[in-house]
Amino acid sequence: MQHVDMGLPFLANNWLFFLIIFTIYLTCKFVYKHKSLLGNLKTYFNKSTPLLNSNDGDHSHSFNSQETMPHINYIHHIPFLINISKNHNYSKSLLLETAITRSKDYFNLMNSRRSIRFFSSKPVPPLEVMENIIKTAGTSPSGAHCQPWTFVLISNPRIKKEVRNIVEMEEEINYKKRMGEKWVEDLKFARTNWIKEYLETAPYLIIVFKQVYGYQNNNEGMVEKTPFYYQEMSVCIACGILISAIHNAGMVTLTSTPLNSNNKLKRLLNRPDNEKAILILPVGYPAKDATVPNIKRKKLSDIMVHID
Repeated sequence: MQHVDMGLPFLANNWLFFLIIFTIYLTCKFVYKHKSLLGNLKTYFNKSTPLLNSNDGDHSHSFNSQETMPHINYIHHIPFLINISKNHNYSKSLLLETAITRSKDYFNLMNSRRSIRFFSSKPVPPLEVMENIIKTAGTSPSGAHCQPWTFVLISNPRIKKEVRNIVEMEEEINYKKRMGEKWVEDLKFARTNWIKEYLETAPYLIIVFKQVYGYQNNNEGMVEKTPFYYQEMSVCIACGILISAIHNAGMVTLTSTPLNSNNKLKRLLNRPDNEKAILILPVGYPAKDATVPNIKRKKLSDIMVHID
């Protein structure tokens, strides 16, 4: 007890000294253990870096010791020609007239678009049509032209059935537990629930995956992760173009979100770790007895603010 009593005043008088020594020890230990990470961060902060997607749920904006900034190669720029016709020799007045006509026609086309839950299993759209639709979605703009999307096209009846089983199992839990009473109540007008028959009856399913990051070869020939910018926003824009292309081809679709089904869908479809399922689109023609809710869209004055 005497030794303890003698030591306590010494510790009390010199606690700050011991705290500094202990902090230095922990810092040295951290630096030694994470020296490769610190080297990458030093390289990262020394570069002029674009803003990354900071609100993505996958934290894909974070860097670790295996990640690197994409290589920036020189890209030759070429003149831009607007493709409104095979004949580009339009006067300005005719261009304006054409723009007004085309914009009205396109609005009328898209204003007839509805989300359809009742599909006919026949006729089956030609594969070439589906390929053209997906190619159109691939024309979408994306952050740093990363094009962070994969469109998985499914026509195999067995796979469609498995997709339906996966989604319905999770959706039943969503409706009964996860979504909450308010969300379920707000969906009643659409007469929808966890039963997704259209996932089997529609001739095609398009499952849209966002690529959270990519891969590239570094200067040493090793494969490394490379960040993708604004993946969520880029893929959402591509999905809008995809839906527009489907309707333009005379077919119908429905946006179905695979809530909590991502891991099972990835295993079923053999998708890599850098992809995440964000949307399922059944595609085909409406059933003869298909119905839609009698709802109205907002007026222009409700959605546009013009600042002259």
